[in-house]
Amino acid sequence: MILNQPSRRDFLAAATLASSRFMRGQARAAGARAIDLHHHFVSPAYVKALAAKDGHHAAKHLQGLEKCGFTPAELAGIQRENASL
Repeated sequence: MILNQPSRRDFLAAATLASSRFMRGQARAAGARAIDLHHHFVSPAYVKALAAKDGHHAAKHLQGLEKCGFTPAELAGIQRENASL
């Protein structure tokens, strides 16, 4: 008795179907939120310089995070060697 080997196309179709079922099971529950675990604090003078340069301000950034479903949770200070960036 000769068994037909599945074609590469059949194998890929089955793998895609199986992975899509797995991914649906991993979908974020309604109302679930992600947490942004890393955020920077900078001096008021640096914030003013950024705002003057390109209109950047922290409230705008936080609104963007919230719009995407993120909640900031940790605050990190800028290190001296990175302050000129």
